[in-house]
Amino acid sequence: MTVDEGVGRQGRESGPGSTVELIVLGAGDAFGSGGRNQPAFLVNLPSWAFLLDCGATTLIALKRLDMDPAPIGAIFVSHLHGDHMSGIPFLFLQYQFLTRRHEPLVIAGPPGIEERVEGLWGIMYKETRDMMQRRFPVQYLEFEPKRWTGIGPVEVLPLPVSHQHGEVAFGYKVKAGGKVLGYTGDTEWTDTLIELADGCDLFICESYLYERKVQFHTTYKEIQAHRSALNCKRLLLTHLHDDMLARLQDVPDEVAYDGMRLPL
Repeated sequence: MTVDEGVGRQGRESGPGSTVELIVLGAGDAFGSGGRNQPAFLVNLPSWAFLLDCGATTLIALKRLDMDPAPIGAIFVSHLHGDHMSGIPFLFLQYQFLTRRHEPLVIAGPPGIEERVEGLWGIMYKETRDMMQRRFPVQYLEFEPKRWTGIGPVEVLPLPVSHQHGEVAFGYKVKAGGKVLGYTGDTEWTDTLIELADGCDLFICESYLYERKVQFHTTYKEIQAHRSALNCKRLLLTHLHDDMLARLQDVPDEVAYDGMRLPL
């Protein structure tokens, strides 16, 4: 059974022309700079939803916005750093004890995604993992780079970006409800971002620092230098460190904030 055949059938009516909404659950970095939540973007379709990353504060953000976690059919993890995936065990708790679900929760990402998530789940809630049968189905998927994959009502293209030594990090292009979204995850500047942005209705791009260069992260000055090559209808900056937050008066582009809602 393929992922496309076996997951998310309740969302199949979401076709071209459907309403798509992006909700920013976390626009911050690993340090919580500016008091912002860790990275998580919820994309709502009429009867299905997915997350781009799932930082530790994701469940808190959902409840602060009075949002039901039940429609989340998939989580696309960009890379295996804690600020991008350590919220998954809290969702597991929610589904184990409070929110009953029957459709599989698809957790898709780079190689090692299952081992990392299940290991974290066991470290954080060992008794629940070892002594209780899981009350909801989970399906893991390791993406193949540069290959479109159907999951529920969406299609996902993972493109390798530059963020870690020894482990794969992906940016994603997602076709959903007749719209196209791009998401960089964390990465230093690479021309892959031009491919990710191409044709997107919304391109969510890391802009960690204003101009001071650090390895594995993108600066706003680099984005500005390549802005004309980013062929997207709308650019949204995220994952801002204190340095970038202090320079927002110098940033004409749109900046994500926690709780932001964008109809697409």
